[in-house]
Amino acid sequence: MKIIIAVLAISAVFFSSCVFSADYPPPDDDDNFTDVVYSSDGKSITIYLEGGVPVTSQSRALNTNLARMGHDFFEAVFFGGDGQPTARASWEIGQSARISGVPSVNYGTAIDSDPTKPAAIIFVGRSSCRTLLAVGTISSTNGTGSDGDLTDNTITSVTFAVSALDAGTGGAGFPRTTSSYTALNSSSLTYAALTVNLSAAASPPVKMLPLHVISEDDETQMRFTVGGINDYLAGVRIAGNGSVEQRTPPRFIAQNNRIALDVTPLATAVSASMPALTAESAFTGYFDIDITPEASNPNRSGFFSLTFQVPVYAVNQQSSSSGNPAVNWFIRPCFGQYRYDLDDGTNGLGGSVLLYAGAAPPSEIVIYVP
Repeated sequence: MKIIIAVLAISAVFFSSCVFSADYPPPDDDDNFTDVVYSSDGKSITIYLEGGVPVTSQSRALNTNLARMGHDFFEAVFFGGDGQPTARASWEIGQSARISGVPSVNYGTAIDSDPTKPAAIIFVGRSSCRTLLAVGTISSTNGTGSDGDLTDNTITSVTFAVSALDAGTGGAGFPRTTSSYTALNSSSLTYAALTVNLSAAASPPVKMLPLHVISEDDETQMRFTVGGINDYLAGVRIAGNGSVEQRTPPRFIAQNNRIALDVTPLATAVSASMPALTAESAFTGYFDIDITPEASNPNRSGFFSLTFQVPVYAVNQQSSSSGNPAVNWFIRPCFGQYRYDLDDGTNGLGGSVLLYAGAAPPSEIVIYVP
C-alpha cells in the first residue's frame, strides 16, 4: 500500500436531462486540515490518501460550481483484486475524503468484466439522495499518461477522467433530438409533440413537451438506455430490483412554477413495473419498463407520466479496512423532487416521461395558469 494523491478531472458531470441551477452552501468539517484540495479552474480534485494540508479558500473552490450542476458527493474505490482488500471513501464538498490503505496493484485504465480483477473507480452524484450522475476511471498518474499501474513507488498522483450519464426525452423539433425511451415491441410506441397553451399571464404562452404514445390495448415494454458510461458498466453493479412511480396528472416546470397537466382524459388505469434485476450483476446500460393498460377499465386512455430508480453500488460492497462502508447509489432520470417533473426535451429540469395511452392523442391542449 502506498501514499498517493488522487486527482479527479471533472468535465460536464451531470445527467444531461437534469441540470440544476441553485447554489448550496458546503458542509463544514470544522477542521484546520483537509485531504481534499479543489483546483481553481474546476477541473481537478486532489485527494491526499494519508495526511493533509491546511484548509484554505482554494480547497473549497469548487463548492458553488459543483452544486450548481447537482453533483456534490463522491465515492472513490480501489479494489486490489481477488483476496485483496478494498480501499474506499465517500465525502461531500468541503469535507475530507479520509481514504487510506490503497492496494499497490495494477488497476488498468478500464474496469475488467471479471469481478475478481483489480478495479479503481469513482462515482459522482447528489449528496441529498445519492443519485449517480457520473462515473470515472484512472486516466493518468503523476500528471502523465498511465496504464493504471500503481505498483511503482514513485507514483504520487492518480487522475480520474469522469464521464456523465447521458439520457433524456426528446424528438424531432426538440433540442434533444432523440429519446432514451424506445420500445422492444416497436409498433406500440410512437413519438409526438404536445403543445401546451398557457394563459396570457404566462410568458411565453406556449410550452412544447415530448410525448410518447402507446397503444391502449397492448402491453408495451419500453427500454430506457443510459449513454456516456459504456466504458464503465462493469464497475456499476446492481444492488437490487428497481421501482417505477407514476404521476397522474403529470406536472411540468414553466415560469419557475410547477404546473399540473390536469386535462381530460387522464389515464388512471395503467400499471407500470420493472422486471426483476439480477443482484450483483454489472449494469447493462439500459432498464426495461413494462406498461399494461387495464383493458376492462374505461379510464385506461389518456395522459400519465412515470419515473424510476434502480439501486447500484461501485465495484463491490466490501467495507474498507478503515471501516468505510459502500455507498448505496441510485440511477434515476433526475435527482430529488425534479424526477417527478416532466422532461421537456431541452436538457433542463425534469426526470419523468410524458405518455399517452390511446390511438389518437390531442396535439394541443390549453391550461389556464393564474
